[in-house]
Amino acid sequence: MKIGRNDPCPCGSGRKYKQCCLARESAVAPESDALAARRKAREWLQTRLGERRLGELTQDYLDVLLDYHSSHDVFARFVNGLDDVERATLQAGVNDWVLCEARHERHGDATRGIDWALHAGDLPLTPPQRTYLEALAAAPLRLYEVVEVEPERGLHLRDLLQPDQPVPFVHEVAATRSAEPGLILGARLLALDGRHQLGGAVYPLSRLGALEILDNLEAPPHLPADADQHAQTPAARLPAAIRDTWLIDRMLPPESRAQPVPAQTFVEDRYEVSDRATLESALADCLTMEPDDEGDGWSQWPEPDSDEPHYALRPPLDDDGEPMPDMLAVKVFQQEVTDVARLHFEALAGAAVRFRERKTTHMDAIDAARVPQAGADDADAGRSAGERTAQAQQRYGDAYAGWADAPLPILGNRAPRALLTDAAGRTRVRLLLALYDETEAELARAQRRPAASFDFLRAELGLG
Repeated sequence: MKIGRNDPCPCGSGRKYKQCCLARESAVAPESDALAARRKAREWLQTRLGERRLGELTQDYLDVLLDYHSSHDVFARFVNGLDDVERATLQAGVNDWVLCEARHERHGDATRGIDWALHAGDLPLTPPQRTYLEALAAAPLRLYEVVEVEPERGLHLRDLLQPDQPVPFVHEVAATRSAEPGLILGARLLALDGRHQLGGAVYPLSRLGALEILDNLEAPPHLPADADQHAQTPAARLPAAIRDTWLIDRMLPPESRAQPVPAQTFVEDRYEVSDRATLESALADCLTMEPDDEGDGWSQWPEPDSDEPHYALRPPLDDDGEPMPDMLAVKVFQQEVTDVARLHFEALAGAAVRFRERKTTHMDAIDAARVPQAGADDADAGRSAGERTAQAQQRYGDAYAGWADAPLPILGNRAPRALLTDAAGRTRVRLLLALYDETEAELARAQRRPAASFDFLRAELGLG
């Protein structure tokens, strides 16, 4: 039934509908100076760029997803699978990038959209809106960690590229309702009215993402001789690194994390196959050699209590990651049996193969292992939760023996202990240990047991 404007309000207040709920339902919250300034600048810029150029900029923004998927179809499925909130969040990131970071060619000069709009002279801004937009233009996109949350007041943020600098207090009431210490953000700190506040898009990042950013910024870029050297400084490269990492973090399912395992080294012996028929006949006659389901390799499975090694035979990969069909590699699962596996295979294959080279590779698990955590092992079903945690703790203790002094790819191939000499290095080690804690906690939840602890590594390094 339709309610008339002058009818009693159905809420029971005793007032007329037009003076009670209708007024509240019809009220539109006034647009803040910050929102109005960004909207006006964005609309001004869109008018001058045109839809075609905006489409190109959006594609540039999302290119990292295409690179990661290497398939337009997979990428399209990802984008089409976003809900309305996720799509709006992604669009907010694109809008922020086009306005505050992307460079637009104007009369032979590359200019940010926000600088173009501010200096054009025809952008209709109130004085408070212009003040906000100027503060936004002056605030670089940086990488921060939430150190402390003051409920209903704001956040204390640490700059991860300058961790020894004073920790500023940021007046952000709404953020205190969801942020927790340890949260990593790509954000701009605006200086307004003598206070700090967040401005523009905010990019929540995983700890793995933050570590990758710090590692990538430390590595010198590969530049042509005529490249703009200033544009390739860490500070200049940081916004794109934050954007790309944020997109990759959002693209992956929530259960995808880095496995808490150290980097490992694998050795494989590579052979040229000169007589494939003879080789396959010899492998088929060996009782402990089994073909793979994929049909491109074999595995040596020794009998229990046998001294024979366990190894796999696979076509090795070339520098582009493609299989080498005329080659075969002996891959061992325990480095100490590499030589034994080689002798076993050569005795089996005889003249059907010719040794070419020994290849050493490094598995940088923390660099690239954005892979789902394994669930509980069926073999552990009979053990109590406490027993399974104790087993995990023992496994970590064994796996991380010597970790403090082992070079790790995610730390620029330096050992954790070697990085403790300055604030930046200590920050990276602390983030890595927090990542171990996070991923182990998730694994423990999946296996319905208490989490094991990496405090033994902190103790070894003297970190409280």
